[in-house]
Amino acid sequence: MTTPLLPYTLGKAQITFTADLGLMHHEQKWSETNVTGSGGGGYVSGNRDYVSGSIDAVKIQSDVSLKQELWVNLLDGRQQCYSLTNFHVQALPNHPVLILKATTLQSGGFFDLEVAVRNLVTGGFFTNPDVIAGIVHKFAYPKLVEPGLIGGGLLATALGFYGGAGILSLAFVAVGFLASKVIPKAMVKVQVERFAQHLVAVEEEAQAQSIALIRQLTAEAAGANT
Repeated sequence: MTTPLLPYTLGKAQITFTADLGLMHHEQKWSETNVTGSGGGGYVSGNRDYVSGSIDAVKIQSDVSLKQELWVNLLDGRQQCYSLTNFHVQALPNHPVLILKATTLQSGGFFDLEVAVRNLVTGGFFTNPDVIAGIVHKFAYPKLVEPGLIGGGLLATALGFYGGAGILSLAFVAVGFLASKVIPKAMVKVQVERFAQHLVAVEEEAQAQSIALIRQLTAEAAGANT
């Protein structure tokens, strides 16, 4: 069963939420490693008597992601698979679970993805901060650097009309560039925290709206485990 929940506005987009309720059937999980490398460039010069040069050190970085597929028996009889990355969901078979999904059709295209999972037996609440940050970046700050650069450039140009402002103009360009990096990052952090808090509120609302269904699921889970 899918229930519409409290919306959330990011930039020009309105994010809507739905909650799926069901019993955990089984899961599949595995790890994926992404390896990247950099460096190794440089130069060598000289002749048969003398050779000189410099070679940069090679840097290898690896990132490990946890992939999960949760197979859930929904209340309408369907079995649904939810593909998650780095959510680290902990749920046993027949545990009632609530899956929150975020959707929008506005400003920057369509997406429909899982943003949080609640285990209604253990109380565990699972999400991926990178998913939340990605949503905030996409819809609230799609052009993170440009505003600060434009503001700094315009201010520097205005000052350039006055004699002797050349160094000062460069200073304002530098300030504009730094502001474009630092200020939006602080604003993004605030938006991410607010969005995460909203997810908790949405999940609580979903439980309140579906209390009878949750009791039904809990009873079914208890019967299945006896």
